[in-house]
Amino acid sequence: ADAIIPGGADALDLMLQQAALLAAVETVGAMDSLFTMTEVSPLFSRLELERLYVGGGTPNVLGVSELHRLLGSVRERHHFRTGAVLCIESDPRHSTREKLDACKSHGVNRVSFGVQSANPSVLKRVNRGGQTWDMVTGAVHDAFEAGIQEVNIDYVFGLADEDVEGFVAGVRRGLDLEP
Repeated sequence: ADAIIPGGADALDLMLQQAALLAAVETVGAMDSLFTMTEVSPLFSRLELERLYVGGGTPNVLGVSELHRLLGSVRERHHFRTGAVLCIESDPRHSTREKLDACKSHGVNRVSFGVQSANPSVLKRVNRGGQTWDMVTGAVHDAFEAGIQEVNIDYVFGLADEDVEGFVAGVRRGLDLEP
């Protein structure tokens, strides 16, 4: 059964945005203590890391300066093997060329866009009604323009009200972008 939210989907979207903003403030506030913990960094200082994955919404809620701070701190404290994969996860609704440029300047070479579906009615049903295909196209284009070499689009199979034919059509639409 659907949850009944006063104000409908727009109110829920606003609440989610406010929660994301709170998470961003807490993340930025915690970054100082996270990266100055002398107990943790030495554990990894002699390792050559092969992968970095920044996801869970972090690239979406941080601004450009906070992304520089986060990724700069990671790059200062850790050594990455030649050819390492440095990946960010991003929501096309929150992706900007400036954020992608910031990520690229710290060696990010892969971005994964959480598109979920290409069907507007399915997106609305899962509280992503503000996402348009133009946003997806723009985000993918911006990533390539920023010099990020690997771009992928994540879809979720089995979302409410999406049949197999609709899902396949959405994947084909994504493949046309050549991510």
